[in-house]
Order: sequence, then structure tokens, then C-alpha cells
Amino acid sequence: MRIYQLAEEVRISNRVLVQLLQDNGVDISSHMSPLTPEEEELLRNSVSEIRGEVPEEPVKAAAEGPAPGEAATPGRVVAPDAGAP
Repeated sequence: MRIYQLAEEVRISNRVLVQLLQDNGVDISSHMSPLTPEEEELLRNSVSEIRGEVPEEPVKAAAEGPAPGEAATPGRVVAPDAGAP
């Protein structure tokens, strides 16, 4: 993938992506430069941080239940505060 292609995908200026790479010590000559998978991940994470998003991480679905050999623990239920409006 090239910088300009990622810029289109994440809807951000290719100049911003080039600057982010240069700020991280990556030698980039233009928006036409190809990206390594590591550089692409760096840029995606940087864009997410700029936008205030949380990077996606694999999350174990609650529907899967406990792993074999693990005991199931019931969820904690908290009663609402009686004094709350």
C-alpha cells in the first residue's frame, strides 16, 4: 500500500501521513512511497489517536463463556443509589 492510498482510506491528508512518518524517524520522500506493514500500522494507530479513537483489539466475546477448566463467575449486580435523583 502507498501513503496516498492509506490517506484516502482513512480520509486524512497524505501530507499529514508523510509528516507523521517523518516525525517517527521514517525516511519518506513523497506520498507515492510504499509502506511496510509496520509503517501502515503505525499510521493507523496515530490517526486513531489523533481522532480520539481506541485502537481495535481482539476482545473475547462474552457469549463464548469460560475457557475449559475455568469456573464461571456470575456478573456483579449493583443496586442503584437510593439517594440518586
